Amino acid sequence: MGIVHTPRVIATIAKGMMRQSKSSSKESTTRLGVVDPYKYYARAGLFDVDYLGHLNNAAYFSHAEYARWEMSAVNGWLPAMMKNNAHYYLTSASCRYRAEIRPLFRKFEIQTVVAGMDDKNLWIYQSFRHAQEGDDRVRAQVIVKGAIVQKGKVIDPRQFLKDKVGVHPDVIDAVNRTNADASVEDMIASFEAL
Repeated sequence: MGIVHTPRVIATIAKGMMRQSKSSSKESTTRLGVVDPYKYYARAGLFDVDYLGHLNNAAYFSHAEYARWEMSAVNGWLPAMMKNNAHYYLTSASCRYRAEIRPLFRKFEIQTVVAGMDDKNLWIYQSFRHAQEGDDRVRAQVIVKGAIVQKGKVIDPRQFLKDKVGVHPDVIDAVNRTNADASVEDMIASFEAL
């Protein structure tokens, strides 16, 4: 898996860093994924499809990860984590398959947005769609839960994004949840309209 996966992650990060360097404003990029959905585009490649010719179930998780890597490079999360020796650890992931992405080489998009945060966790919601005008049907939905770890300890993601990335406190307050674990279903329902 590493033979294909690692180069794709590196290429995705490089693409995100190039997009970030072309951005006109740091404030607009720090909003990506928190207020404004981040859009990642890809094609169903040879390593992504199964014998039925559609995106394999496992490929959804891989592409969701590539989208998170690219978003983190664009919005400044990845450089801030590297500078501060912090890491984002995924603690759970769930996918809801609604319609297939096919055929081979079909272009699709993933919209990524932070669904919620509390003092320990960060939830990210991702929706897959075909990347063409007039086809807004959600093909799959992924929600992941993770934590930011620094020096072996889980840290408050809200504080990290505010202090180290430069995300405005009002933006963080918009996705803050006092008991986010209890409202994951509400988060999914509220973002189905994306």
